[in-house]
Amino acid sequence: MNTIDIKALPHDTEIEESLLSATLVDSSILGEVADILSPRHLYLIRMSEAPLAVNAIYYAQKINNLAVRRQLVYESARIQAVAFDTSKDIEDVVENAQKRVLRINTYSNPEYVFTNDLVVETIDRYEEIHKEKTLVTGVPTGFGDLDRVLCGMQTSDLLILAGRPSMGKTALALQFSKGASDAGYKPFIFSLEQPQDQLMDRLFAAQTRMPTTVFRSGFWSNDDWKQIAEGAGELTGVNIGIDDRGGQSYRDICKTARIVHKKHGVNLIIIDHLGLVTGAAHKSRNDEIGIYTRYFKALAKELRIPVVALSQLSRKVEERSNKRPQLSDLRDSGNVEQDADVVMFIYRDEVYDTDENNPNKGKAELIIAKQRQGPVCTIYLSWLAKCTRFEQYHKEQY
Repeated sequence: MNTIDIKALPHDTEIEESLLSATLVDSSILGEVADILSPRHLYLIRMSEAPLAVNAIYYAQKINNLAVRRQLVYESARIQAVAFDTSKDIEDVVENAQKRVLRINTYSNPEYVFTNDLVVETIDRYEEIHKEKTLVTGVPTGFGDLDRVLCGMQTSDLLILAGRPSMGKTALALQFSKGASDAGYKPFIFSLEQPQDQLMDRLFAAQTRMPTTVFRSGFWSNDDWKQIAEGAGELTGVNIGIDDRGGQSYRDICKTARIVHKKHGVNLIIIDHLGLVTGAAHKSRNDEIGIYTRYFKALAKELRIPVVALSQLSRKVEERSNKRPQLSDLRDSGNVEQDADVVMFIYRDEVYDTDENNPNKGKAELIIAKQRQGPVCTIYLSWLAKCTRFEQYHKEQY
């Protein structure tokens, strides 16, 4: 492999000298270019007399562009070196390459910060929150009571939505995505179990309040068609990304998430569900799931968006008289609890007590069992089984 010739790398010594000369004459110029350049951008071989830089910003941007080109050369060489190492796993090689390319910015960003530099920025953020007079500072879920507890789904958070089969995890996650879309956010769902047509059936059923079976049977009246058309009009403004490929690895998910975040501005990721993610073969399923949750937490932090991962609960729930989930019921992993910022459980009593006279029929509990920056509590929702829709709970309904 060829070595890199430092002198041949993209640079413009004359422009660098002109900019430095300008800063010596007028120190205020430093403030103008500090956000664009850092010392590592300069590759001066000599210092001599140079013409005064009249347009400092232009020169700074020119130097920065050349520095980015040098960074591309360096990263390409590193990627090439790793690619030639056949002892490394190919998925690790590809992920390494992707990370190296995506982290190249047109402007340099500090890799660390001190709190005294953040005080003014934080006060500005508080002023904006105060001006808005809203409790929802994150991505809204579409459920007022839940948003008041979470203040919305917060950036950089990993949220776990867990429950036993048939509790409504996918339905609730879909409604989270719709609530986010209605508020102007761009959600994206990795549906590892259900194909996109089934997700659309669920969206139409929830929107029109028509039974899900209607959309599979095709026996529609003219009134049904009218209702469906109205639902289509309402859903036209809803924009939810869907990737329904099954058997995806955690690396596949992270790769696609980075791409759609950068290309389409996606700012909410939903993964349905953890148990179907692949790519980390371990003797212990607990350790395997732990790798996934650590990666997804890191992804949330890297992209500064909330990531919601659905999870199954262990069968131990069925062995208790009180079947409301607990943190110890998280299936296959104590790491899920450890990595998550928020853990929510869905519980519907009617799944176990099918008596028509059950007073909890049509009522769902969303148990907030863990929240790093807020209280733990239970939120009540209404459940419309025929159209797999959750709604804000109103006591007077029952």
